[in-house]
Amino acid sequence: MARAVALALGARPWARTKILVSSFDLSVLAVLRNLMPDQPLAMLYRKLPADWPAILSTLGASSLHLLHEQLTTDVLSQAQKHGFHTRVFTVNQPARME
Repeated sequence: MARAVALALGARPWARTKILVSSFDLSVLAVLRNLMPDQPLAMLYRKLPADWPAILSTLGASSLHLLHEQLTTDVLSQAQKHGFHTRVFTVNQPARME
């Protein structure tokens, strides 16, 4: 999978500045990182592991993407401290978005 993504992105010179690749699969992102050292990456989590800052740092990821229910002020503070952008997914209730 990572090799196919690298081929597709490599054929588009603008991809490194316009596309952020995210996945739930750390091994896929690790292979992609080796193939494309400058490509922005994000790790997706439904359940955030305790060592997520180390995982993202080792991967060289620029962003943390997580299930909205996992976002806390502590997680956001840690992300900011480590320089990670943070995004949430699957917010289906308008009240939760506020």
